[in-house]
Amino acid sequence: EKRVIFYTLPDKMKSLAECNAAQFEHLKSCAEKKNVREAGLLNEAKTQTTKEKLLNDPQEKSFKNNIPSMDDKKPTIKQPDIQLPIGASNDALDCLIYIYETLRISKNTLSEAERTGFIRYTSKGIVFAGYDSQGQLRNATLHSLNPDEQMKRTDLEGSDKKYPQILPGNPKSLWFVGSGFEALALHDMAKRKDNDPPTVIIASGSEISECLDNSEIRQKLYSAENIVIGKERAKYRKNRSFKNSDYKIQAEIIEKLTDEKVIVYTLPDKIKSLADYNIAQFEYMKSSAEKEKEPVQEPCVKEKEKDNGFEMEM
Repeated sequence: EKRVIFYTLPDKMKSLAECNAAQFEHLKSCAEKKNVREAGLLNEAKTQTTKEKLLNDPQEKSFKNNIPSMDDKKPTIKQPDIQLPIGASNDALDCLIYIYETLRISKNTLSEAERTGFIRYTSKGIVFAGYDSQGQLRNATLHSLNPDEQMKRTDLEGSDKKYPQILPGNPKSLWFVGSGFEALALHDMAKRKDNDPPTVIIASGSEISECLDNSEIRQKLYSAENIVIGKERAKYRKNRSFKNSDYKIQAEIIEKLTDEKVIVYTLPDKIKSLADYNIAQFEYMKSSAEKEKEPVQEPCVKEKEKDNGFEMEM
C-alpha cells in the first residue's frame, strides 16, 4: 500500500507554473543584487565619474562605441533615431534666460547637467535626454517655451521610457520625479542645505514600472540606501488618470525588488512642483540677504521722551 499526498498551492498562486515563475524571478533578483554588491557598484560615484570623463574626452572617441551592453544576452533590435530640433545660439540663449531668470537654477547645477548630456537646447525649447548603456540617445522629452502652445511637455518620436533621463548625484540617495526641471531644482535645494545632491531619475506614474526593466536602473536601486518618489500635483501630471493611491503601488513594487523602504514625498500646501519650491526658497533667501544689507534708517517722525513728568520732543 502507498500513501497518496494531496498538495495545496501557496496562497495567491493559481498553478504550479506560476510557482515556478515566482521562484525564478526571486532567484534572478537575488543573483542581481549579489552581483551588484560583489562588483563594487555601491561605490558607483567613482565609476560614474570615470565613465563621464571618458565619454567627454576627445582622445577617447572610440570608448563610446565599445561600452559593453548591460543586456548582451538579449537580441539586438534597431531602435528608431530620435530627431532633435536643430538649435542656434539664439535658441540656447532663450533657454538659458528661462532657466536662470524664471526657474532660478544655479549655474553650478546647470553646468553639471550640460556636462552629462542631461539637458539639451533646441529651436523648439529645452530637451531632457535619456541614454542607454552605450551612450546612445534613447529618450527625449521636449519642454516648449512658446506661451501659445497648449502642450508644453511632449516626448519626441522614438522615445523609449525604458531609458529614463538621469541627473547623476549621490548614488546612496535616489529620487524619482516628474520632469527635468524638478531634478535641477532638487539639486539646488540639496546644495543650499550643504547636502550631496541625489541621483534623480525622470519617471512618473506608470513610467516608473517601465524603467525597472532596465538593468542599469535596477542596479542604481540596489545601490541606494534612500529611495524617494516625488508625488506630482494631479493637475500637472502627464497621465491625469494616475491616482494618488497609484504612487503607493509603485513604491511597493520597488520595495519588493530592493527590500528597502520607499518614501512617497508630498509637496507642501500651495506648492505646485519641486521647481516652484526651489523658486520660493531662492526668492526667500534673496529677500533675507537684501534686508541684512539695508542700512539702519534714522527715525522719520517726531518721537517724544518723558523727562521729569514732561514730554520732550526729539
